[in-house]
Amino acid sequence: MPGRGERTYKIGHAAQILGVEPYVLRFWETEFPQLSPIRTPKGQRLYTEAHLRLITRIKTLLYEHGLTIDGARRKLDQDHQWLDMLTDIHSELLDIRRTLLSGPAAPPARTASPQEERDQNGDQEAENDSINHGQEGQSGPHQAVDDR
Repeated sequence: MPGRGERTYKIGHAAQILGVEPYVLRFWETEFPQLSPIRTPKGQRLYTEAHLRLITRIKTLLYEHGLTIDGARRKLDQDHQWLDMLTDIHSELLDIRRTLLSGPAAPPARTASPQEERDQNGDQEAENDSINHGQEGQSGPHQAVDDR
């Protein structure tokens, strides 16, 4: 049943609002699985605002865009797939937003790749070699000097 306070329309009233005959709505219900009006215990069809929007879309696809019923059905399926994808993206973005707003998190510890470790070790060895070679042959305050 519709949500509390949600407006519903009997088939005659819905048809009048939409500018089609009631038999057209009954036919479209058989052709478009997306269109499933609410049924009262006595079997009367009740259409919500969402149903009216869907029927308006169907009417536009058929009458204005000139699609066949099969083409309109496929277009509605594509629209639904896009809507599902956008809904998923929206949910993911909300999750990211919540994560970002939850405060600073410690960045993950970065470990050096094997290549970076080799490069660092090579740089350290080269630095050690230059220090050792640079001291040879220089007289410093702690070096013995041969005056012969």
